[in-house]
Amino acid sequence: MSAARSDVPEGGSMGKEQETGRGMFGDPREATEAALRREAADRGVSVEALRAEEPAHVREAREYAAARGLTLEAALAGLPTRSETPVYPTPDCLTPDQIADLAAGESIDDAAAAHLTTCPVCQRVANAAKPSEARWVAIRDRLRTELVEHARTAAHA
Repeated sequence: MSAARSDVPEGGSMGKEQETGRGMFGDPREATEAALRREAADRGVSVEALRAEEPAHVREAREYAAARGLTLEAALAGLPTRSETPVYPTPDCLTPDQIADLAAGESIDDAAAAHLTTCPVCQRVANAAKPSEARWVAIRDRLRTELVEHARTAAHA
């Protein structure tokens, strides 16, 4: 006899939600239809007109291309496809703690440092985590202001 599964209620049923394909938030198709009806009502158009519209991401891509004097196809040609995008994270990718260490100017172990030289995704994440010089100046100035204010308040207490 096997042990009872903790995710199955006593009596062996997985529950109506799992049997019908409806999650705890209801049928996703019904939720989508309800969202379409709300959007159509908010915009004062019919659901059919809303469905006929070009999707927002396509419209935005066309606007992006037009602003640069490009066709949509030319603007999209330089973007990587899913098959060209590296899988991230790999087991060798830097952990959030290692990224934080780098941002704080601390060193990381040799294996992580070696990986960083070859992984463009980890390189982008590590670079994004480092505040710019202007940001450091803003942080320093804010701390000085707060310390001076704290000292004034403490002196008058």
